[in-house]
Amino acid sequence: MQQLRKNGVDELVQSIKDRSRSENELIRASRHPFTLLVEDLEGYQKILIGKYRSKYEPKALLGSLKTFEVRYNFSTVFIRPTLPEITFTTPFVIWPGNC
Repeated sequence: MQQLRKNGVDELVQSIKDRSRSENELIRASRHPFTLLVEDLEGYQKILIGKYRSKYEPKALLGSLKTFEVRYNFSTVFIRPTLPEITFTTPFVIWPGNC
């Protein structure tokens, strides 16, 4: 299953406000089943109380999100933010005794 990912509620709000860009993204994604992952475990509560950087009214934001979910057949899931990928600049070896 395909996933679209947003870094938090603020990014979600900005993308929903830019309707033409978000609808184009959703149209492309809807060709295959997908889930919208928002990296903010408390994101739904933040939407309900308007705790985000925008003057977009909570009811209007939630209405737009739910309309998009129905229109493009996806679910929004609020998840714990992931850790940044760890990259190593020098080679290393793990020996059985080092673990």
